[in-house]
Amino acid sequence: MAKASLDKRPGDVAAMFDAVAERYDLLNDVLSVGQVRLWRRVVAAAVAAGPGERVLDLAAGTGTSSRTFTTTGAYCVACDFSLGMLQVGARRPRTARDPGPATRSPCRSVTAFSMP
Repeated sequence: MAKASLDKRPGDVAAMFDAVAERYDLLNDVLSVGQVRLWRRVVAAAVAAGPGERVLDLAAGTGTSSRTFTTTGAYCVACDFSLGMLQVGARRPRTARDPGPATRSPCRSVTAFSMP
């Protein structure tokens, strides 16, 4: 069995997530037997962001966790290492409580490659 190592190049890691981005959320649901949905709600409840508050979701992937924060009226900005993951999330339909990335936040959506 191959062992994971920490000597991966950032571009290679991002490319791997870009390649699976379209099916990432489905894979998460299947591998966790649906538990990932509960985990998202538990984290959002623990953060307890209220209406108008801002949340910066680091390592947001496709933004499924970010959307969970918006159910209470909070604004959430998704930030991820993989631009492909963010792009998949950005193509999903918005709701009234989920206005999209950075529309009402002083933060901007970024990837690790666009940070100074």
